[in-house]
Order: sequence, then structure tokens, then C-alpha cells
Amino acid sequence: MMFSRLVDAAKTGVAVGVLLLAVFPCAAQNLAVNPGFESGTGNWFGWGSVTLTSSTAQPHTGSRSMLVQNRTDTWNGVAQSVMGVLQPTNNYRISAWVRLVSGNNQPVRLTMHKVDGSGTTYTTVASGTATSTNWTQLNGSYTLNVSGTLTNLNLYMEGPAAGVSFYADDFLVELYDWKAEANARIEQIRKRDVQLLIVDAAGNPVPGTTVAVKQTRSRFAFGSAINGNISNPNYAAFFKTNFQWAVMENESKWYANEPSRSNVTYTAANNITNFCHTNGITMRGHTLFWAVDQYVQSWVTNLSNANLLVHLTNRLNSAVNHFKNAFVHWGVNNEILHGNYFGNRLGNWVDPWMFQH
Repeated sequence: MMFSRLVDAAKTGVAVGVLLLAVFPCAAQNLAVNPGFESGTGNWFGWGSVTLTSSTAQPHTGSRSMLVQNRTDTWNGVAQSVMGVLQPTNNYRISAWVRLVSGNNQPVRLTMHKVDGSGTTYTTVASGTATSTNWTQLNGSYTLNVSGTLTNLNLYMEGPAAGVSFYADDFLVELYDWKAEANARIEQIRKRDVQLLIVDAAGNPVPGTTVAVKQTRSRFAFGSAINGNISNPNYAAFFKTNFQWAVMENESKWYANEPSRSNVTYTAANNITNFCHTNGITMRGHTLFWAVDQYVQSWVTNLSNANLLVHLTNRLNSAVNHFKNAFVHWGVNNEILHGNYFGNRLGNWVDPWMFQH
């Protein structure tokens, strides 16, 4: 807790005023050029064998988007050079919107292509699943680390199967100072003015008193994803020193708990649960189901609809009961805003059913 002003009010006692000024970061500049394709295809080029058109058929915002057609491979897409735009060691927030021309549930990615002294690398900045019924936002971050001389740096969108056309729109590349934004939110949301009246044993104000305040604990808990690295003493020590909440990265997901049909195991999850319980760390569950097609186990996708419902029920009963005294709440169906595997199979009634069961 930081005090920015002390006020001596001798006539009415010692009032210690804490003046907290909210600090708001300035809006960051979008470093992408022609990000919404309102100026046609300028500053953009095809990544591989594609046809690019600035189209008015399906804009996300504004009046245009980029139509990417005649793709012959999954990595074909639309690209822009960010050579000389991104600076080494800086962290950037990068996002874009994508929508298929037709079809559903195609993987899409934002990828950074870099060539420097260590060779050529392709880094996934963000990924998701695109449909033709809605726009999907891809949102991630990227830090430029350079070895030797940087000779090429390109941001591009890729991912759907060969021959699948898609629209892209509203690219955003901005310098992202997460610490400044976090501190600004703390000033705005988690602090308030405080006044203290200092009196003696008789209840009389005591003028000129100096007050020191030391924070001994945080009411607001901090949490993190946790995994099997708890076997590493340094990892374990850091986690229990800095975090009061935890959520497993993968160990309590369905594919980890039931990798093959009716082969249920909680061994890895139990090790983490025991560690958290021993160290007084509160846990949430992640996740009972995963709505994105590519993350559903192959044995589940091979089930008939009738057997699928049986195994959904079994999963609910098994996992919820197993972690009943360990998790304070669950993530029920992960990434449901852009994934709908179980709804597409059984009908959209299945989503509320998961919560009500």
C-alpha cells in the first residue's frame, strides 16, 4: 500500500489521507498498415499460392475485408512484413479476425516467420477455430528475440485445409506493456481513499502523529496454471510462495483422465491436488469437456450419438465426484464461444445440460 499524501489536522485529530490517483495508459498505436483493408490490398501479400481480394462481401468492421482464395496448402494465407516495425525484446499484442467463406470448424493461426542468425523459425502467435457463421478473433502476444542479424520478419494468417477460402480483417499489432496496464487497473479498481483518526486513551485527538502502515497480506488472491513440474523443488517453492490459487494445465482434462475408452486415471491430477491441498492453495477444475473439435479424443469422436451421451454422463459423474472436495468450481465446456463439437453432434440442448446435470 502506498501513501501519496499525509494531512495534519490538529484541531480535529490526525487524519491520514491516502490520495490515490488512477493512471490510465495511453491507447497504443496499431503498427499494422492498412489493417482493415479499407485501402485495398496495399502493404499485404499472399503467403504461398493464393489470390487476395479486398472484398466488400463480408467485412468485420468498416466496409472491406481481405478475401483469401485459391489456396493450395494449409500454410497459404495473407501476410505483412513487420521487419523494422517490431523491435527486439519488446512484447507485442497481436490479433486479427477471421471467417470462412463456407464450411465450419477449420483451424486457423497467426504465425510469425523470422529469419536471423540462428536460421528460420515459425512461431504460432495465436490459434483458434473458424466458421462461416461468425467472425473468430485470434489473440496472442509475441516477443521478438533476435540472434545475430535479422533479415526477415513476417506476420501471416494460415491454417484452414487446402482449398478453403476465408476472410481476414482488423489486424492489430501494438506494443504491450502489461505491467503498466496491470498497475493502472490496480490504481483504479483495487485502491481507495482512507482516513484515520488518531486519539489518546481519553478519546482526544493527537495532533502531529506519524502513522506507518505495512501490508501483511493480500486480500486479492493470485493464481496460476500448474503442472507436474511440482516435482522440481524450485518450481514447487516458487509456486507456493507466490500463488494462492491454481488450475491444472492439462491433468484434469478429459483426454488426460480417460485417454482411451473406460480407461480412467487420475494419478497425475492427484499428485498436483495433494500438493495444493498440503500448501493451502485453492483449486479450480479445468475442464470437464472441450468444445473444439480438434481437442476431442479420437475414441470419443468414434462413438455413436447414443454412446456419446452415455460417456458424457460417465465423465460428469466420475470427474465431479472424484474432485468434489478438491475443486471449488469447474470450467464445464472449454472454448464454447467458438467451438461446438457436442452441440453439433447431439443438439445445442447438451450445453445447458452439462451445467444442470
